[in-house]
Amino acid sequence: MRWGLNLGSIRDQIFMLTALPIVILSVVASAFWLSINNSESRAEWANHVVGGVEMVADQVRFAGSAQAEDTVLQASARAGLSASIVSASDTDGINAIPHAPNAAARLLLGKGRPETDRSLQGAVVDGQLTDLLVVRLDPSRALAFRVPVAPSFPWLTKASVRGLTIIAVIMLAALLIAFYASRRITSSLVRFAAEAERISLDDNSNEQFNAVGALEIRSLAESLNTMRSRILRMFGDRTQMLRAISHDLRTPLTRLQMRAERSQEPELRQSMLADISTLTEMTDECLTFLNKVPVEETPRKVDLTSLLQTVVADFSDVGVAVTFKGPRRLAYTCRPQSLIRAVSNVIDNASRFAALVEIELIEMPDGGADITISDDGPGLSEALKKRVLEPFFKVDKARKVGKGGGFGLGLPIAKGIIQHHGGSLRLSDRKPNGLVVEFHLPSLTNIPDGKIL
Repeated sequence: MRWGLNLGSIRDQIFMLTALPIVILSVVASAFWLSINNSESRAEWANHVVGGVEMVADQVRFAGSAQAEDTVLQASARAGLSASIVSASDTDGINAIPHAPNAAARLLLGKGRPETDRSLQGAVVDGQLTDLLVVRLDPSRALAFRVPVAPSFPWLTKASVRGLTIIAVIMLAALLIAFYASRRITSSLVRFAAEAERISLDDNSNEQFNAVGALEIRSLAESLNTMRSRILRMFGDRTQMLRAISHDLRTPLTRLQMRAERSQEPELRQSMLADISTLTEMTDECLTFLNKVPVEETPRKVDLTSLLQTVVADFSDVGVAVTFKGPRRLAYTCRPQSLIRAVSNVIDNASRFAALVEIELIEMPDGGADITISDDGPGLSEALKKRVLEPFFKVDKARKVGKGGGFGLGLPIAKGIIQHHGGSLRLSDRKPNGLVVEFHLPSLTNIPDGKIL
């Protein structure tokens, strides 16, 4: 399974569009939660201080004696809350302010209870903020508290970690849902793309695109089926026309050959017969390509080793350096004449550019076979590897047509024959130089319907 993200993929784009807001919201929620948790910690500390102030004030108010009041104040100082009793006249210059002089005082004032009759206030003395909190005990006395400095509160506490864990779990669950949704939404599109790749125009079957899922995907499948039917019909009409023309050309070519043979001029007769032979060969090549494989040839079980050795012997007799390597016997069901034609086309092409051609037959574990034809020629670039499989394409456009030159149909015919056997043709580079043509022939059990097309 692929875990990397490809932003060129619709599936990954949908996932990113849903995952990005989830991550952003989770980060914002985490920051907001830490801020709230820290504020609550400060507020809890402030409430504790306010409670201490109120408790000390109540104890002083009901102490009953100066000695008892001093005992309460000493105990408060030991607890970290310093306070002293002052005369009410000493607080005449202290005015109530909306904000206390430091963060702790602000929290204290914010947590004061206005419904009580106590006057809990900050102080301004000579226009300067002080760190005093004054609690009126009675009309003649007041209790002045020195506000303690607020401690530093950690951002990560048990409560904050618990909240962050919940946020992380929710984020991961949302990301998993987004991941599943992106796969679910695009699964029908992925299956449709796989079907479209499998069904190619090289296939003569009338199999239709079968799409399931969203309405838009099914509508696209119907449109492509309609377009494919029209294209196949157009190709069929064109093929039928070219097949008829090529077939009808044989009759006048035969008459021309008979007349040329009766010519009394040897040089003219030889030239005319050579041209007629070229036209006849071209017509046969076109018919072979249009028919792909002879429809009258029925598949039968043969020994691929003997078949390939026969091809090698035929080319060796005419001076082509060809070698064979493979098992002593390999039984395989195929159209033997068509397969001989495919192998011969590749060897014929290779012999024009290479000094040595090597054929290797490999038996596959699943019952299929691989035929590898390699040469020591100049090879082909990646762009030419794709072009040479196109009909009538020749690497050397200046090369003459006909004998010794070819018509650009050798490899396309070989590809068509191998595909009709349910196999595939692949081109690759040979080290250090040269070209490798590989025929992959699957076992009969791996061919649709268990038979050769």
